[in-house]
Amino acid sequence: MSLTKQNTPENNDELAFAIDAAELGTWDLDPFTGRFKCNNRLKKWFGLGPNEEVELTAAINAIIPADRERVTAAINRALDHTSGGKYTIEYSIVNSNTNHQMFVVANGKAWFNEQNQAYRFNGILQDITEQKLSGLAQKKMEDQFEKVANSSPTGLWLSDVNGQLTYINKTLVDWTGMAYEDLLGNGWANAIIEEDRQEAIDAFLNAITHKQHYKVEFRIKKADNSIVYCRAEGDPFYNCDGSYGGYAGYCLDIEELIRAVENNRKNEVKFRSLIENAPIATCLFTGPDHTIEVANEMMLNVWGKTASVIGMPLIKALPELEGQPFIDILDNIYITGKPFSGKATPADLVVNGKLDTFYFDFTYKPLFDETGKVYGIMDMAIDVSTEVRSKKELEEAELFARSVIDHSPIAKIVYIGEQMTIKSVNQAMFKLLEKDNSIIGKTYSEVFPELQNTHMPTTMLQVYKTGVSYEQNEERIMLIKNGKLQAGYYSYIYKALKNTEGIIYGIIVTATDITSQVTARQKVEDAETKLNGAIELAQLGTWSIDIPTKKITYSPRMREWLGINEAYLEGDSPRVAEQDRARVMAALRQTMNVGGPIFDEVYAITNQLKKVERIIHAHGQLVLDDAGNPSQIIGTAQDVTLQKQLQLALETEVQKRTEELEAINEEMTATNEELSDSNKRLTDSNAELEQYAYVASHDLQEPLRKMRIFSGRLAEQPELANQSRDFVEKINRSAERMSLLIKDLLEFSRLLKSTNGKTQPVDLNKVVQDLKSDFELLITEKEAKLEINQLPTINAVPLHMNQLFYNLINNALKFSKKDVKPVIIISAKEIKSNDIPEHLRKPGNQKTYHKISVSDNGIGIDAKYYDQIFEVFKRLHEKSAYDGSGVGLAICKKIVNNLGGVLYVESEPGKGSQFNIIIPCV
Repeated sequence: MSLTKQNTPENNDELAFAIDAAELGTWDLDPFTGRFKCNNRLKKWFGLGPNEEVELTAAINAIIPADRERVTAAINRALDHTSGGKYTIEYSIVNSNTNHQMFVVANGKAWFNEQNQAYRFNGILQDITEQKLSGLAQKKMEDQFEKVANSSPTGLWLSDVNGQLTYINKTLVDWTGMAYEDLLGNGWANAIIEEDRQEAIDAFLNAITHKQHYKVEFRIKKADNSIVYCRAEGDPFYNCDGSYGGYAGYCLDIEELIRAVENNRKNEVKFRSLIENAPIATCLFTGPDHTIEVANEMMLNVWGKTASVIGMPLIKALPELEGQPFIDILDNIYITGKPFSGKATPADLVVNGKLDTFYFDFTYKPLFDETGKVYGIMDMAIDVSTEVRSKKELEEAELFARSVIDHSPIAKIVYIGEQMTIKSVNQAMFKLLEKDNSIIGKTYSEVFPELQNTHMPTTMLQVYKTGVSYEQNEERIMLIKNGKLQAGYYSYIYKALKNTEGIIYGIIVTATDITSQVTARQKVEDAETKLNGAIELAQLGTWSIDIPTKKITYSPRMREWLGINEAYLEGDSPRVAEQDRARVMAALRQTMNVGGPIFDEVYAITNQLKKVERIIHAHGQLVLDDAGNPSQIIGTAQDVTLQKQLQLALETEVQKRTEELEAINEEMTATNEELSDSNKRLTDSNAELEQYAYVASHDLQEPLRKMRIFSGRLAEQPELANQSRDFVEKINRSAERMSLLIKDLLEFSRLLKSTNGKTQPVDLNKVVQDLKSDFELLITEKEAKLEINQLPTINAVPLHMNQLFYNLINNALKFSKKDVKPVIIISAKEIKSNDIPEHLRKPGNQKTYHKISVSDNGIGIDAKYYDQIFEVFKRLHEKSAYDGSGVGLAICKKIVNNLGGVLYVESEPGKGSQFNIIIPCV
């Protein structure tokens, strides 16, 4: 099996995470045993605990009875190998504990063996309740609209932006007898008789082109083959985002009305009868005062009047029309003879003793006598109040969904009824409250018990009952967030929600968390308080100069210093002492210029009452207005009279000390002469040390060499006694240590004598690799591991680098622990000067340094010996335990010092050591 297909723990974890993140339920059925397994989420949906075993019957019983047979059939199909094992179905389940119903979609697959028998059936369940409920709500709204539209006696239609009909109501289908699909698009034109068809199409296309009101009359052939007149009207509608969406309109059967008008000219009685029996509210006004000549029962009901108004001028019969546009419209028709139509036009009428607003689709059509003069106006109206209100309710619901429920950046929450049940909460409010949608459906008191003893519940109820909005800015409120009571500052508004009848059904709360702003302001106020406190503590005076008015404002302390009572002075006043006035005025003029220097002057001021001088040190800063012009100078002043007096005294003392120093300098001259003699003696001493080094390297080494040779010969004598042989061996070892000591001392002496050897670029990687070869036998003997990381190339004396790393590696191998394989790691990195430990003497003013470390897992060093190990002849162990001269680390430290660096150790007994070299990067 390939790695990509192995069921690794990592893959299982990723799969479990993906399933959990997707909030899926998982199930697995063994068809042979009937054993059913599922994850904890699915158990929770069934109403079972996480540790409970799931019986297959429990899973089946969780399905609602209406879906159970359908689901069982789908499972059986999937278990039939001819189906391919695929299983996909939607159904509902009920939690056995809470009776909560969920809509789920199941996706699964059955797996078959070679005998085409299902040996495993597994899959997932996804909660689609929210989507399903949303779809059901949308379907309910669409059904309600369909019922309203299809119950209308008027044909209703909608088109897209190109004039293609996308909807017609049942009334139009019944009229034409054509199929619904045949009337969509351009099919509606086929219902119009051929003689009127093109005119109707042209009128519609012209209206669409110019996006204007569409109105046309034509004849259609009804389902019963009768030919009737219809009037079609429409207007463009626009989407929520303001874009053009198409046309909406109606088609009215005006056949009877047309016939009534025509027959009325021949027979007045028949005309009146037709009006009175018209299927819509109809009346006739005559004369310039629009006397009600005839009105059918439907029109009288619309007006809320009886037949007693017939024969009365319209304005007298319906005085509430005063100030409304209808009388003026009728006057204009009577004069011009032009008809007028209105769609969903509001009219305020007194019906049943109550003034209310109704909405009508109406037409005012002029009637002409034989001379062509208007003698009357026919009014035909359809009460569309219900449709308009329904439409408004729908628009309000959409607006509510957009502004409250949808992703509004302002936190909003809606409460319904006196119990203040939470209906909807937007995401901003969830974030503000730090709660989730589990609060929806709960009451205010359940969700916010911490607010019950505040004014807020009472205030909300008052808004609900009175409809008067309540607004509060910057209120400190304690809310429980994440189980903890927290204080915050909020601005909020309570506003009543009303339905189309004006009845209050809830309130909407809009809130803004201004905690950060209030906290910031409080910090500013606190800072201002502290600043004022600091000014008082420092005993500073403050002042400002308004540049346009030349008005100077002083703080109380400044007024006290000047001996004045006014808070500000105008014009030139005797404030600055005469000897400083010209200098101070010149400095102020420079500061008043944009880009000029900060005002910083020391000068004397005169107290106008006491006539005494005070020396102050004043600072001032130019402030510009919004246009970038100099506006004012604000500043502080400090009384430095005492400091100036002290300064004068100090200057006198300095003069005195200067004279004393001159005398001391004469003494120092004599001392320098003595130091010169001391330097000469030191030079002579160094020459003697050089002579000693020569003696050590030649005269002392020769006797030691002979001692080692002769002791070696004695040791080779077979007749030499064992005790004597031990003595000879001790003499040989002592001579070797003495020779090594002289050699190391000589090398140390050379390092002391010169710190400026001939340097050149040295690749430390090569140095350490060469040394690794030198220690090859010892490394093999101790089974040591020498790990060398990338090392830098530095400017140094090559021999010194060889000595440095030889001693460090040798010590690491020498001081290893018994029975533990040595591990030595040599590494390097660049560090900043700030990273050098504070307890070290910094080697220079470089910005970057090399830090080279040699670490081991040896016996370690106690911290109290960190400094001693770098001294000459300092040994921490007996010579018999570890060989060596005790000079190696002193040589290492001197080599690093000559490079301008430092060498130090970090160690712990029993846990190894790390020798660190820090040298400047070149």
